[in-house]
Amino acid sequence: MAKAFTVDEKKLIREKLIDECEVNWGKYGYKKTSIDTICKEAGISKGAFYIFYDSKELLFCDVIDRLQEKLITFCKQSLIENSTKQDFSNVFKQIYREYDQGNWIINFSSPDYQSLINRIPVDRLKQHSHNSTINFHEIISKTNIKYKIEEAKAIGTFNALLSLLSNKDKLGYNHYEIFCFLLDNILDEIFE
Repeated sequence: MAKAFTVDEKKLIREKLIDECEVNWGKYGYKKTSIDTICKEAGISKGAFYIFYDSKELLFCDVIDRLQEKLITFCKQSLIENSTKQDFSNVFKQIYREYDQGNWIINFSSPDYQSLINRIPVDRLKQHSHNSTINFHEIISKTNIKYKIEEAKAIGTFNALLSLLSNKDKLGYNHYEIFCFLLDNILDEIFE
């Protein structure tokens, strides 16, 4: 008979699973990250894994959500009521660097990433996208920064800038400098 976990044990085990998944994903990629290894490192059996997650992909979704939450928290702490366009630019540049350092997650064009995306339930992908938009809206609304253009267009533009990471090796120039150049030159078109 399977061991019954207490509520506190479940919380700790779920956190361990997310921690180990993030570490293994960073080292090996999605395809080569095995549930067996994650479970061993988290101290549970593979059978017990399915008490916490219906699939490997849902665990990866929680890793993505946690990483996104870290970035959102950073933005909320960095951008306060009196923030300016330049403050936003500085924070967005730091986010770009953070994504660049963890490019195993943001490399949209890699077959490994595409394999994961193709296996994530559509409703979870939509929820992640919706949460991103809501979080971005909350961050900007707490500052003095006002849009000149439609908010959805601004968010799409910022997403397009982040997508430079997926082709950074093909740009023929330092991708971070290109990102900064584009960002600095469009801010006055997006914000008052």
